Amino acid sequence: MRRSWFPLVFLAAVTLPLAFAGRLYSLDDYTRAVLLGATLVVLIPFGLYAWSLHNELTSRRERLHCFGLMSQTKNRSGVDAWNQVISLWRHFRQGERFARNAGQQPNRPGRSRYPEPETLREMRDSGADRGVSGHPRLPHIPVDAFPRAELGLPIVFHFQGRGEPPGKVSFSDLTLYPSPGNRGDRRDRMASPLILKPLMLADGQAVPLILRLATVPLSAVEVRRGDTVMQLPPKTVIRDGRLATYRDSPLAKSPAGSAIEAFLALVRDPGFVRQAGASTVAFKEVKP
Repeated sequence: MRRSWFPLVFLAAVTLPLAFAGRLYSLDDYTRAVLLGATLVVLIPFGLYAWSLHNELTSRRERLHCFGLMSQTKNRSGVDAWNQVISLWRHFRQGERFARNAGQQPNRPGRSRYPEPETLREMRDSGADRGVSGHPRLPHIPVDAFPRAELGLPIVFHFQGRGEPPGKVSFSDLTLYPSPGNRGDRRDRMASPLILKPLMLADGQAVPLILRLATVPLSAVEVRRGDTVMQLPPKTVIRDGRLATYRDSPLAKSPAGSAIEAFLALVRDPGFVRQAGASTVAFKEVKP
């Protein structure tokens, strides 16, 4: 029910039964007026409370409003639909020659094209040669960004280096968390605003579905090693236009440098059609 209709519906629900009862029992105008006034005095507070509750639920529903990306390609089972949508997610986050370079050895993946590893290495082992990590600086990749944080937290980073010199903090395992709340309390999780799942249809088949929830954008993060909070660069970004412009950037499809927008752009093609009413976008199957 639309908010603007609620007072009219409430007034009609109160007055129409009273008017019908007045005619049914042949009440005079004065008695009907007194009965209507007494009823309104009793019911108006309940009506105002119901109206405020209705507005709150409507506002909450608007805040949780989402839009979906649904494949037009049906799968025989939910597992097939799940594998299709997860393959896109895996390609976006770890795909060879997209999210990372090709590996030099069969069991050793190539360097990541995302900024997070370079940012963390620079925090610990700055310099062109990076003697500790053994990974030379990739100058075209920013060293002050964590774009994949808005896809959900925490994220655990495991680094394989050449060993740590005495007195240095090991960078073998670092974890990315949301920044503390307004009261300074630590936050250990942030649910992903993207929901990937198979959608079962009436005919027993399934289609891959990607839902994007309308959430408050993540503004800051912190890096921890165990319970120790690491010091970040002076200015750290999660989304920024320059993250889409460096060479081989996985975020190139998002002018704002957003990982969420880049992923949604990746799974689209010119055949996408926005469906009216359901606020849903349909797309053809995209193979990475």
